[in-house]
Amino acid sequence: MAHAEKDPMYYLEQAPVPKAIAHMTIPMVLGMVVNLIYNLVDAYFIGRLDNTAMLAALSLALLFTAVLMAIGQIFGIGGRPPRSTITFPYCPDCCLCSFAFLF
Repeated sequence: MAHAEKDPMYYLEQAPVPKAIAHMTIPMVLGMVVNLIYNLVDAYFIGRLDNTAMLAALSLALLFTAVLMAIGQIFGIGGRPPRSTITFPYCPDCCLCSFAFLF
């Protein structure tokens, strides 16, 4: 079983659906949590300056960053399979590299 999990196609072909979803989404969620913690710490220190304009700008920047991350993940995660099957319909090895050309 451990050998099968090292196969790049294991999570797309053989893994149970909950395990595949967890494997693919946990890194994405962790990246968003790290970004959120960074922004919260930044807001704490900017909030101590007693400047509401800077704190408002930081809040808008957090919203803008979160929206851009969500859009990027929609196209990065959701756009890869259709792009791969259209570009390389009979070449599974080529599909593994196609995500680099998505954007």
